[in-house]
Amino acid sequence: MIGKSLWALAAIGLGLLSDVPALAQDIAPPPPIMVPPVGRSMGSIVHLAVSAQEGDISDQSQLGEIYLSGRGIARDSATGLKWLQKAASQGSAVAQVQLGVTYLFDQGGLRDYAQAERWLREAANHGDGTGQYFLGRMYDEGLGVAADYVQAYKWMALAVLSHDGLSEANQYLRHRNQVEAKLTPAQLLDAKKLVAAWKAAPATPDQLVITGEAAYDAGDTATALKILTPLATDGHPLAQYLMGQIYQFGGDATKDDAVAADWYRKAAAQGQPGAQLFLGMLYILGSGVPQDDIRATGWFRKSAEQGVGMAQFMLGMAYLGSSGAPHDDAMAAVWFERAARQGDGDAQYQLAKLYAEGRGVAQDNIQAYKWAYLARDYIEDSQRRNAAAHEMSAIGAQLLSSEYVEADRLIKAFQPVFEIP
Repeated sequence: MIGKSLWALAAIGLGLLSDVPALAQDIAPPPPIMVPPVGRSMGSIVHLAVSAQEGDISDQSQLGEIYLSGRGIARDSATGLKWLQKAASQGSAVAQVQLGVTYLFDQGGLRDYAQAERWLREAANHGDGTGQYFLGRMYDEGLGVAADYVQAYKWMALAVLSHDGLSEANQYLRHRNQVEAKLTPAQLLDAKKLVAAWKAAPATPDQLVITGEAAYDAGDTATALKILTPLATDGHPLAQYLMGQIYQFGGDATKDDAVAADWYRKAAAQGQPGAQLFLGMLYILGSGVPQDDIRATGWFRKSAEQGVGMAQFMLGMAYLGSSGAPHDDAMAAVWFERAARQGDGDAQYQLAKLYAEGRGVAQDNIQAYKWAYLARDYIEDSQRRNAAAHEMSAIGAQLLSSEYVEADRLIKAFQPVFEIP
């Protein structure tokens, strides 16, 4: 997962923005109101979405699968397909197969044999055994293609050869043998010749980036650099972003924020949203680049406009009173709300304070309580989480019973909606 140090870096950024209104450490907590917990375990999905927004292809695929299945979040087939298509178009075989299977088996009322063939063939041509197996099934059963037992045998035989998993390989072998029984001796000979002659299509630059990213995530920095350096040098924006990650977070052997900033700058100039965010962070910190709040805010804005929640939060903080943007509570509220709706706990907390004080928005204790309550659930840092809890209790003490009922309804109805860059 790329961007794995973002939360720690953001905490540092929050510290540097300490000249904005305080994070409620000075609020003495009133007696707490007994409120049943929401019972939501969204933290891991929020982290996944942050990484997906920054450009992590495997996490884009995983987030798409979560939306399609409804595991941990309300099922949303349209959003799931968008995330899967984003990953699949960048060469993710996992996403390509998931799309193909979804379209093939009418998951969520989405049957589309042409799309199923398109994505399964893309995965199959690059050697993915699961894609080969399901493409073979399409030929065996005549699903969206003319039934062709020779092609069915070819793809299923390749699936058997491609798959390391014993149970899957046995399943594929059984099905291949069933297809073989339908072939004449001449057809079987032709099919075996096709299997022997088949070669996987060469990996695309996007697929090589996925391989380099996997090596980096596995802690193999040397292999990641070997794969990613030529791709980044040739101008691949995600490879450039990953190079920035390696030089910023890769350990003592590679840590060099100035080199990281150079790679981020190249990727950011091509619109890579994660690079824009992290370049802004380096400018806030003055690490590897001269400290420059105005440039930081400019990069946060570019990333925020693409939908990255952390960048939206940092842009809101700039408007709230740090240097880098003119003070504008209304604009701060706009960006905090966009980030808050994506599950950013710090944005939820700042938005709660604006609603409580009527700054940049109409004063509204129901909205203030809702966002403070959610911030208490979503913030991971214990100190900031306690500040949100204190704010929640202070606001809750002012609520009428009817207002509490409405706030509770809004809290229970909330779930993050992640923007897709």
